[in-house]
Amino acid sequence: MKLRYWLCLALSLVVVASAGAAEGYAFADTAGKHLDVTFGGKPLVRFMYAYDPSTKESLHDTYKPYLHVFAPDGDQLITKGPGGQFTHHRGIFIGWNKITF
Repeated sequence: MKLRYWLCLALSLVVVASAGAAEGYAFADTAGKHLDVTFGGKPLVRFMYAYDPSTKESLHDTYKPYLHVFAPDGDQLITKGPGGQFTHHRGIFIGWNKITF
């Protein structure tokens, strides 16, 4: 079972690395906040990695990284982020449950 997780992670890294080399893709990092992946100047996804433990509210909004997904036009997010009725439903994420080494 562990092998399957590591293979999935390795495959994901290969896909991301090859996407970075493909023509038309670009990465733009806003330091300490998020990393945007764009294609042809339009945003595809935004990796939200900010972490702000200064207040209880900001900690709740930033304690777990996730991936925002943009609509095909690149103008509208189709994932909601923190807040709302189900605050843990933010975007795409990997929920690692029992990691051992």
